[in-house]
Amino acid sequence: MFQKAKELLDAGKIEEEVFNSLNTEFESVVSKLNAENKTLRLEKEDLAKNYDEVVKSKGDLDEKMKSIDDQIKKAREEGKGELIKQLEAEKQSQENLKKSLEELQSANAKLRLDTAVHNELSKFDIKKEDRELVEFRLRAEVQLDDSGNPVFSDGTPINQAFENYFEQNKNRLNPAGDANGSGTSNSGGGGVRTISRSEFEKLPPAKQAEAAKTMKITEG
Repeated sequence: MFQKAKELLDAGKIEEEVFNSLNTEFESVVSKLNAENKTLRLEKEDLAKNYDEVVKSKGDLDEKMKSIDDQIKKAREEGKGELIKQLEAEKQSQENLKKSLEELQSANAKLRLDTAVHNELSKFDIKKEDRELVEFRLRAEVQLDDSGNPVFSDGTPINQAFENYFEQNKNRLNPAGDANGSGTSNSGGGGVRTISRSEFEKLPPAKQAEAAKTMKITEG
């Protein structure tokens, strides 16, 4: 972006004030995006770690319960009634623990899916009146694959699936330049498009980056 703006400046197509404003805003947006991406990456890593730990614990528990079944079978063959009672009590305890782990796994999976959907939707400037419906429809199509990664029902990675959806449903997004959407304007037909700082701050990070490249941000 810096190089393109510099070329426009050198060619006399934009003023130095516009160039400096664009460059400053672009650097600010990039810094903000980097910080947000780092936070999201850490949250994603924590969720993945927790999910993997629950799955492993459940697998270990299944192995332990199988071992208890084998011990009960052997105790019955040897007629050890008291040992059978102890083992069956242990088995019941493990079954209760397994149920708790399954509930935890289910809750963790839901949290991962909800977080993934929220993160992906934040990349798009969805119309306020459509957001609830869009989120409901897309959330219903997202699931975890065998590796615990969020994917669309047809196996498409979630980021690609959401891009495909909005490519086919552009009417769900606020159109760029719409006074009721992004609040942008074109001052002087053919001149540099402008956007107020208050409207700029309302845009999602991805849209801010785009606006910083193509528009002049005005105060007020």
